[in-house]
Amino acid sequence: MKAAYQSAYRSTVAADSLPLVDELLVRGRPLLDQWKTRGRGLLLQIARSTEENVIAVAAEVVLVYPLVGGNGIVHRSLNAATFEAVPADPRDELPEVVRLAWLLSQLNLDLPMYADPISAPHRDIVGGWAMVPPVLAAAECVELTKFSEETVRRALVAWRLVDSQDADEAITARAATLTTWWKTLQQGETPWAVALAALEQMLFPCPDQS
Repeated sequence: MKAAYQSAYRSTVAADSLPLVDELLVRGRPLLDQWKTRGRGLLLQIARSTEENVIAVAAEVVLVYPLVGGNGIVHRSLNAATFEAVPADPRDELPEVVRLAWLLSQLNLDLPMYADPISAPHRDIVGGWAMVPPVLAAAECVELTKFSEETVRRALVAWRLVDSQDADEAITARAATLTTWWKTLQQGETPWAVALAALEQMLFPCPDQS
């Protein structure tokens, strides 16, 4: 097992191999450079379109080996995210720095003000879905992508919020629902906690009790 681990993560020093830490630093350099120039602007725009408390004051990002070619996981209890260090964006229309902003924007969703209105089994799902539109809208503001229903659909697939094997019609319908929810919010000043509860009802409608 030790040998397999070292082989998979290239953690031993060899003529044609970097130690894991050095390799991750090389792979993560493009992401770090983009974050330095666009990251703060992304988070500011997200806060403006949702609420200031949505964005954590500080967070830690841990780069990991890209086993699936681009992915990340939120660890709210640690105020951190693990993030695969890919040397180039797998999808031009969805830069990895936007995915990172999406993950970081979910860290404060365990605050009671946001968590309590959502039933416990749905919190992670609703939190992840809710942050897609504001993150993409913020990314458009800093000229990283275009916000549209199609971009929302692509993000749902790329960020593993839906099964890529699902029918295109089903994924498109979900993207339309999420886009409609977001556009409705932009027409008023709905508190974010209320918006999250409304999204839960849209994603998990209660069965008809009549």
